Amino acid sequence: MRFASITFIACAVLIASPDIAMGAPTGTKGSAVGSKGTTGKAKSAPAPAPAPAPAPAAKSKSKSATSTSAAPTSANLTHDKCPTGVLFTTDHCCFEENGQYVLSQQWTKGLGTDDYFTMHGLWPNTCAGKLTPSAGCDSSRVYKKVEALIKPLKPALVTDMTKYWPSKGKPNDDFWGHEWSKHGTCVSTLRPQCYKSYTKDQDIVDYFTNAMNLHKKYDYAAALKKHSIVPDNTNLKAINTEHGVNVVLKCKTNPATKVSELNEVWTYFSVQDLNTYIATQPGSSDTCPTQFLYFKK
Repeated sequence: MRFASITFIACAVLIASPDIAMGAPTGTKGSAVGSKGTTGKAKSAPAPAPAPAPAPAAKSKSKSATSTSAAPTSANLTHDKCPTGVLFTTDHCCFEENGQYVLSQQWTKGLGTDDYFTMHGLWPNTCAGKLTPSAGCDSSRVYKKVEALIKPLKPALVTDMTKYWPSKGKPNDDFWGHEWSKHGTCVSTLRPQCYKSYTKDQDIVDYFTNAMNLHKKYDYAAALKKHSIVPDNTNLKAINTEHGVNVVLKCKTNPATKVSELNEVWTYFSVQDLNTYIATQPGSSDTCPTQFLYFKK
């Protein structure tokens, strides 16, 4: 696999073709382990030198030929007017102002089956790893519950969220409302003024639609299963994930067994316009040790 690492603002974009997870066969008891931090990382190829001529370059179909320069824009562009062929712009309707997104998928007892991770959330982070305000970014768009707002516009989305984005210990709708209010309202590309023709609650529907699409695309349980890595309550497994992106593995120590268990997988993105997500280098580090338990739910 060949990687091209392109730096912009404070984040590095990782452009790579999708791949699958690799690791120890299920029947090998602790014999094949991945060292901490080896989550599919590869040496970056040097970025191409910029063209010296001031004239605009011809459009290229190659992803690696995309310009990394910020395109000059006017304020408050709508999605349909966002420039193409650049990795970021100076307009926050066309490029997320915080810098990165984190897709957090969790592996939690009692939530879903062993066939899939469930969603924790999709939230904006700064390139330095800082969170947006805990109370959200727009009090006029904060809702404690969102199901009744989504269902009339996209009922199938609620069905997907019920399966893949369940809550533990409180109603699903409370969890979804929290995720939207705290994180969704901070997504600069989803602000109502960014739409050419905004429909009430369209931003909420788009937030959860984008999150569900990413969750299904980056199906790490299925990728691991292809390489015979399945949840096991007795054997410690080391997971080296290669899915065309570098991921961050988050573990927690079980207080009863004192064993480190896989808790979440984080994937980092930058976003262009409404729903173009580009994998980036992680903005945080693994918290899993060399060996940890990928348990049966």
